[in-house]
Amino acid sequence: MKMINPTRILTLTAALLLSTQISWAQCETWLDNPMKEQAENAHTIYRQALKDGDMELAFENWQKAYEIAPAADGRRAFHYTDGATLYLDKVKKDPDNKAEYAKMIDKLYNQAAECYISGAISVPKCTGDNCGKERAGRLLGRYGYAMVYELQSPLSESYAVFQRALELAGNTSEYSVMDPYTYVVVNQFQRGKVDAEEARRIHQELNDLADYNIENNQKFGETFAQAKASMNAKWAPIEADIFDCAYFKAKYEPTYRENPEDLENLKVIYATLVKRGCEDSDPLVAEIKSKYEKLAATKNAEIQAQFERDNPGVLANRLYKEGDYPGAVSNYQKALAQETDPEKQASYHYSLASIQFRKMNKYSDARRSALAALELRPDWGDPLMLIGDMYAKSSNSCGDDAYSRGLVVIAAIDKWRSAKAKDPSVAEDAQKKINKYSGYLPPSEDIFMRSDVKEGDRVSTGCWVSETVTVKGK
Repeated sequence: MKMINPTRILTLTAALLLSTQISWAQCETWLDNPMKEQAENAHTIYRQALKDGDMELAFENWQKAYEIAPAADGRRAFHYTDGATLYLDKVKKDPDNKAEYAKMIDKLYNQAAECYISGAISVPKCTGDNCGKERAGRLLGRYGYAMVYELQSPLSESYAVFQRALELAGNTSEYSVMDPYTYVVVNQFQRGKVDAEEARRIHQELNDLADYNIENNQKFGETFAQAKASMNAKWAPIEADIFDCAYFKAKYEPTYRENPEDLENLKVIYATLVKRGCEDSDPLVAEIKSKYEKLAATKNAEIQAQFERDNPGVLANRLYKEGDYPGAVSNYQKALAQETDPEKQASYHYSLASIQFRKMNKYSDARRSALAALELRPDWGDPLMLIGDMYAKSSNSCGDDAYSRGLVVIAAIDKWRSAKAKDPSVAEDAQKKINKYSGYLPPSEDIFMRSDVKEGDRVSTGCWVSETVTVKGK
């Protein structure tokens, strides 16, 4: 008859009697075990096989070591953590049985944690009251990491593991928990399983963990700083839902202070703060807004100045509106010198003519400019209309009698008629002017009384106009 192993009997009995407590069997060491030698041999073989990558041999001997003494010599958790490693390897190689392996991994990590918390496994070189709890928390943190990235466990389960891990380990938690815990919380919040208050609490907890280690952890402080930056970026999808203005001020003020003259930076920060509920009356927001507006005004002025230097026609238009007519003329001439498009050249010539005539009373210059525009655009009526206006305005000062002044009016009407014939868009305006000024034609009796001319003759207007017109009386 096969003998029943008395150790196994005790193990099973203990498991039944102490189901709500830590079983001594799950934290049993090989120190007083009659199978100590077998356990140590199995331990040595599996550890070496694990290093060599021989997972089958490692698993076979790990099972023996774990079954005899789960807690090894009571000073290490290798049989639990190595067992989890071996089962994770099985998950990769045999995904069809993933659920079964995941249960074993959960069991191993939780057994290890319980053994540390109870003191069944001691923590070498640690004399504080919380040594076991902190080590248990760090182990559960690693388990949480594996649940997220290797086991793809339900996030609600990972969430519970991370909570327990941080509760136990506190500031001794490892930086590796920060990213996956954040990922889990963000996901659970978006699914309505974690409220805003709890999300904020965890955010603060993780940042406190990072800040403590950045300041006090000489070995991993810099790594915690990098992990903090990575972690906080992952809160972005729910920041607006869980944080208020104060959070965003604290988040963006260092960026602002670091480079307060960066216009684009100021624009983004100000827009973000306002979007997140910050008022313009807030001192920081008001400061950023004021600085942004000043820098933006300066930058825009520089851009506009450069644009006008590159586009003198634009500058000329602005100077005209500001009343600087000589400056406008000068820049239209510059624009003409660098422009190759005939239509734009015609437009610049016409603008010059308008300024020279209406604002500077330089009629001859204005007519030359208008004729230049007409040469470039022969079907354009506006230059002829402008010349007609020049003549009409000059009529009272050209000649000492109604006849002489009337000849200049004829010249004006001729220009308006020509404009009307060329360009339908000015026909209505041209006819109105023709109708109005027809009353200022030379009186017929004056023509009749003259011995040197009669209606129908072609004569010169004289004056600056110097046009040849056909005499016609009213």
